[in-house]
Amino acid sequence: MVNALFMHYEELNFQQLSWNYWHAMFSPKHAKPVLLGACIEAIEKNYRELGKYNSKLLDKKNAGYLRNGFLEIVKSMSLGEKEKEALLNKASDLNNPPRRILNERFFLSLSLEMGDKEKKILGKPKRCGTRKG
Repeated sequence: MVNALFMHYEELNFQQLSWNYWHAMFSPKHAKPVLLGACIEAIEKNYRELGKYNSKLLDKKNAGYLRNGFLEIVKSMSLGEKEKEALLNKASDLNNPPRRILNERFFLSLSLEMGDKEKKILGKPKRCGTRKG
């Protein structure tokens, strides 16, 4: 993995990543997990932009069918304008897979196996700044 990172030093923005990692490692304990998670997400984003793994749920043809069908359904519903607009805006997100699937594809593209800890932590939606209840 280290060789792969250095082979794509520029594309992965490794200089910034190194700084972010250093900052995370020397940060207070309460901030460390969030900052390290941001490092992983930065690598993942840069790697995805290189086209190294599929970041969409469906192929273009099926995504188009889904989007068009969704738009027709929303337009035919008797809803207020605000509700309709909110749903129509969600149409562009229909082909975005859940974080769990993106993480699995990312690890697979690196020939790494996700352990139970990674699956548990990386598969959860972000809840920073939200309260339960």
